Amino acid sequence: MTTTVQTQANKAQGNSPELMQQLQAVEERLHMFTAQRNSYQAQLFEMENASKELSEAKEGYRIIGTIMVKTNPEQLKKEIDEKKGTVQSRITGIEKQEQLLRTQMQEFQKKLLGS
Repeated sequence: MTTTVQTQANKAQGNSPELMQQLQAVEERLHMFTAQRNSYQAQLFEMENASKELSEAKEGYRIIGTIMVKTNPEQLKKEIDEKKGTVQSRITGIEKQEQLLRTQMQEFQKKLLGS
């Protein structure tokens, strides 16, 4: 019985470097997704502010290349609101990925602490 336990412990210790590498890879991916989410949230914040300003504006302008073109503010607001939906769905997808990665990290940590 003790030889089986010792064999399992030896296998777990042998897997520790591999588990550590996997844990570090998951942590790196989590940091990447967190940075992406933060970027999208900043974009969403800017879009919400622009949308609010456009609802009160009588004129709207769009930058095309190096020139500024006068545009209907209601049309701009509609386009921004559509883009907000896309950005929000990306944020939601990233949050799901982050949750999965956190779960994986916990599993790796349990395995490492158990070994």
